[in-house]
Amino acid sequence: MSEKAIYKHLSAGDYNKAAKELYDYFGPVYKVLKERGASLEDTKDLFQEAVMVVMRKVVEENETIECTLKTYITTVCKYQWNNKTATLKHKRTVELSPVDVHEPIGDVKDYQEEEQRFGYLSQILSQLGDRCRELLNSFYIHRHSMKEIAGRMEFSSVNSAKTQKYKCIERARKMAIELLETKQVAS
Repeated sequence: MSEKAIYKHLSAGDYNKAAKELYDYFGPVYKVLKERGASLEDTKDLFQEAVMVVMRKVVEENETIECTLKTYITTVCKYQWNNKTATLKHKRTVELSPVDVHEPIGDVKDYQEEEQRFGYLSQILSQLGDRCRELLNSFYIHRHSMKEIAGRMEFSSVNSAKTQKYKCIERARKMAIELLETKQVAS
């Protein structure tokens, strides 16, 4: 998938497709962070944050990212990891060094598992329904306040919007559990 297509998905509001394509960069990012001491779980968290940063920059701030998305995401993850380790080691800093982000990933199995989980997430989001998806995108991707969401989506109150957000998240969790149980039974 080309970066043009990712930008096209983002401008069209098709965040699931854009995010799925961005996850193609997870393997190389994992390799870079693993060399710096990050675990798979750390990398997953940092990568998710980096994807959100890209989406926010392109969609909300309408900014153009001057380098490749792969380089941008890798750099964001490296800085996040450096900040995290500096905080954990009482402000000890780690110097950045150039890394070839185009090398193949080190642990293919971890990458395949992550890709499979993202596929499940994508499937769940597509089944959630337009209203839930819109509410969650507004809150988590666009970072709108619950007050803005309540007004825009015509909820009777902010508490009503919060309750609906909670219900959407719970529905997604239940769908995830059912999906994983189905996959385990099929295995």
